[in-house]
Amino acid sequence: MKFPRLENFTLPNTIVLGLLLRFGTAAWSGYGGQDVVAMPDATGFHLGAAAYALGKDLEDFYFSNIYIYCLGTIYAWTFSSLFWGNLLSCGAWLGSAILLMRMMQMLSIRESHQIRVMLLFSLLPSSILITSITLREAYQLFAVNLAMFSALNILITDSFRRGFLLILGLIIMGSMHGALFLAGIFIIATLIIIYLYNNQKFKIEMTITIAIIIGLLMYLTYPYFLNAVFRANDIGLFAALQARQDSWQQIARASYNIGIRIDSLLNLAIFIPSALFNYLFQPMPWRVSTFQDMVLFIENLLRGWLIYRAFFSLLSSSNDNKKNISLICISYFLIEVGWAVGTINWGTAARHHIPAFGLLLLVAYSGETNEKKAVSSTKCNFD
Repeated sequence: MKFPRLENFTLPNTIVLGLLLRFGTAAWSGYGGQDVVAMPDATGFHLGAAAYALGKDLEDFYFSNIYIYCLGTIYAWTFSSLFWGNLLSCGAWLGSAILLMRMMQMLSIRESHQIRVMLLFSLLPSSILITSITLREAYQLFAVNLAMFSALNILITDSFRRGFLLILGLIIMGSMHGALFLAGIFIIATLIIIYLYNNQKFKIEMTITIAIIIGLLMYLTYPYFLNAVFRANDIGLFAALQARQDSWQQIARASYNIGIRIDSLLNLAIFIPSALFNYLFQPMPWRVSTFQDMVLFIENLLRGWLIYRAFFSLLSSSNDNKKNISLICISYFLIEVGWAVGTINWGTAARHHIPAFGLLLLVAYSGETNEKKAVSSTKCNFD
């Protein structure tokens, strides 16, 4: 049996391959395979949206329910079906794949590397499962890619003509999860700093102004963040993080405990890198006990290799491209740190890895580019 060679793939047919695999998973989940494919959260989102479509009031308003309201509105306008909800998630993944393709072209990534990026983006097992059912991750992935597409466009063209897409992407990110909302604030700050520095407009007065604005935004949105992520806006950040670590969910087989009491800034500074490492690389080999664990372990090895490539790309990139790679790399870790501090289970971590996966692939393969400013191959264009 001969496997297809890399040069036989193009970006469009690689995307189509990924989409067909997701269609198959969506059908399996929607028509008879729910117990095998669907996750409890996916079923809960679907049932909540179906109830909302019928005019039933949900419990107290939470930003985390915005996805349910939106999906329920679509159900009300069309029809309520688990398979239909799954197909909508597949459509969100398709949009994220097209945005990833555009960003690779903007960064002039070598064409053979573009194919490798899209193959990994399309064929990652956990992504095929998670982005083809009624979970939020497909929409989070689309929103992150949309925001980064606009941010890169601003840096590369030195124009804010597509700035509205950045705002739209950040709004979708924030409405899908509080952790993404907080990460979005820092991504905007990073973009502004890199943009001003690149245009030699970075001055101490501007630095102070940006710091004040970001500090004010964090102060104003702090209650929302605690309520959206931990539903605990009256106990403080340290207590909320510690309560999460001490959660009853620690009894689950796939849970991990950092073992650091979060009661001071020093302990928080120690906790964050420890939480990030466990979030990125659990399960450890000695904790692998199921086939699903083995798949996630292999994906973690891939993630570690991509992070290594990302740092190599950042260090070896040209000066013209370094600002773009820096923005992508910083944004990736901002998002992952936001997830890491509130995650204690590697099954949940597998879902949270999805939204920023495209960013990791971008920065990992951005070190080697074509000499041309833009890719002109018709294989890489839908136009």
